[in-house]
Amino acid sequence: MHRSPHGAPASSSGVSQRTVPVVHETSSQDYAAHSDALLKNMFGRDVAYLAGSVLPLVLTAAIVPFVTRTLGAREFGISQLGVTVSLVLWWLFGLGLQTAVQREFERPNGLNHARSLLGFSFIAVTVFTTVSILTAPSWAPLIGAPHSVVTMRIAALSGGTGAVTFIGLGLLRSTERIRPYLIAALAQSVIAQSIGLTATITVRHTATAYLLGVLIGQALALAVVLVTLRPSFIQAFDFSLLRPTLAFSLPLVPQQLAGYILWAGDRIVVQRDLGSVATARYAVAYAVGSIGMVVLGQLNQTWMPRIFSMKNVIQRGLVLHRLYTQLSTILYPTLIGLCLVAPALLLVAAPSNYKPLSLIFVVTLIVPSAIPQSHYLANMRVLLVHDRTVSLAIATTICAALNLLLNVLLVPHLGINGSALATLVAYALLALVAHTLARQEPDRLSVGKIAIGMYFCVGCVCLSIGLLPWDTYGAIMRCALGVAILAVAARRAFRIAGA
Repeated sequence: MHRSPHGAPASSSGVSQRTVPVVHETSSQDYAAHSDALLKNMFGRDVAYLAGSVLPLVLTAAIVPFVTRTLGAREFGISQLGVTVSLVLWWLFGLGLQTAVQREFERPNGLNHARSLLGFSFIAVTVFTTVSILTAPSWAPLIGAPHSVVTMRIAALSGGTGAVTFIGLGLLRSTERIRPYLIAALAQSVIAQSIGLTATITVRHTATAYLLGVLIGQALALAVVLVTLRPSFIQAFDFSLLRPTLAFSLPLVPQQLAGYILWAGDRIVVQRDLGSVATARYAVAYAVGSIGMVVLGQLNQTWMPRIFSMKNVIQRGLVLHRLYTQLSTILYPTLIGLCLVAPALLLVAAPSNYKPLSLIFVVTLIVPSAIPQSHYLANMRVLLVHDRTVSLAIATTICAALNLLLNVLLVPHLGINGSALATLVAYALLALVAHTLARQEPDRLSVGKIAIGMYFCVGCVCLSIGLLPWDTYGAIMRCALGVAILAVAARRAFRIAGA
């Protein structure tokens, strides 16, 4: 029987296991050499997967202004409620298995087990989705959509479809099937949004037409995943496999939901205290200021299969430390450059009635939140490798609750600046808690006083930039300096990838 480089039988499905060099007991020089190769791939080849995750988000955001103009205010509100329902069900129904299939893939006979998990998820999500569709008349009024039951049913079906697709994308990433990965990622984002927009223009200007178009795109993405990976249903309910897998993955459900609240829950307080106009202005500022955070989150998902593949604790600790160090040398100048060009980005992103230049300081409060988020994600990788998902769920939930509490306290006095400050403080606490949880692990991230000093220095520089003037000469100088610094960061990234 032909065997994969992992020592497990190659699957007859046509999906081959990724070749990962096996690390034996060896010298520190060999560890360093192998770490160099891994880091080169993580900053090089893996960027293609990052593009597959980030580009759809950018293109989808570009389509949204057309949707807002095609749908009326009421229908657009219903469509956004449907999108929220879809995302929540996406995470709930997925049971945290997107990370679990990547973890399982790196174990003996991993591909077959991962395909069984994909089969289990397909069956489980089908049951969950069917129940949610049948019970929609009961729960739709509870979320403020008593007259939009059909729309909410479409949103539920879209959420279930997206959940299975998301799990499949995780396995496509592990097997390094870049072409179907990109096709599925584009189908569930750009193609789905385009079909939804076309439906609102050519069929009816309603949220139902828009969400139905999005569902068609999601279904196309799911078809790509299923045809490529061929999920296995024979051992789908093998409890010897499911029991430990679900013990790992289920805590990721509250962790992901808490992460969403940490990310977007402040809008609820802003809406309550300051109204819809302030919420819209804050959403635009957050979208600009969180660019670095979005990229970091997508990078973390992209890198997890390689992290799971490293079995030697010494080598993994070396790679994780060097990964964090190398990423920081790119992240810090990127954040400073982003703060410098933020006013120009705001002028492009927001119409004049949003008063975009008055949002500059909000952006410069949000931008440095990427620093503690980067530290949190570094420790999150360690905790995931050691199956510490319960700890992650508790930490994220506590910090999400703190973010909401700080918003309640600060927004009435500081406005949307208070909401941005609450975001920065909450992510700082999340980084501290995750660091504390990971301290007992042998491959933990070690951060010295110099690194901590850099945190504060970069953060202070970002905040100081928000106080710079934006007149004619100031705008030219800021943009020129910002572009130059971003170019330095990009050059650094290319050097690491080609090292």
